[in-house]
Amino acid sequence: MSYREIQPLSFACPHCSSLINLTIENGKGFNFSGAQKNKEKQYGRFDGRNPFVDLHLDFPVWFNDYIPGMTPFMVAMDKIIGSNKNSEQSLAFMQFHTQRLNQLNLLHKKSQQIRTILKLYSGHNKQLFKTRVEQFLSVNLGPSLEPQDINAALYQFVSYVFLPFVHLNRVMNLIENFSGLMLNLAERKESAFNAFIDHIMETNFLHKIQKDC
Repeated sequence: MSYREIQPLSFACPHCSSLINLTIENGKGFNFSGAQKNKEKQYGRFDGRNPFVDLHLDFPVWFNDYIPGMTPFMVAMDKIIGSNKNSEQSLAFMQFHTQRLNQLNLLHKKSQQIRTILKLYSGHNKQLFKTRVEQFLSVNLGPSLEPQDINAALYQFVSYVFLPFVHLNRVMNLIENFSGLMLNLAERKESAFNAFIDHIMETNFLHKIQKDC
């Protein structure tokens, strides 16, 4: 169970691989779909004849024998601590993971707002798009409606919304490596590099990529 208002869970049947969906809504019970009961095989709950599936919203589904208290969360913790002798580092990792999950919980409730704002970016009313971004982030982005400022609003919005999925260290390494590659190309083959940049600008390549994404 979780403190989320809506808890969507799913797993594949161990026998036929059909997808089984279970959605729990706090205070409203649950909806179950994708499985057919076999009246000829109604066994006890935990006597070992039925497959046991331990479900968790934030960790992989756990298929194993029933062990009281050994939830997917506890299994993950056991694996992390077992593979890492530094307990402080393990604790820091779990705290960081919890921080991401908390942000996902917050953003999940605003998923429709996020979709609407992203659609507004491609529309004609750029002022409305920028206003909605300001309201969502609780910031003042200034009055400018220049393309570069509209894009800056988009990037700031996307950076906030997708932060739980970002590995910052990997992103920094990628940026540094690409920057070094670009400088290296510019120094070694300046004419070819300039021709490449001109081609990118003439074909409006970056704008098309941004719009498609």
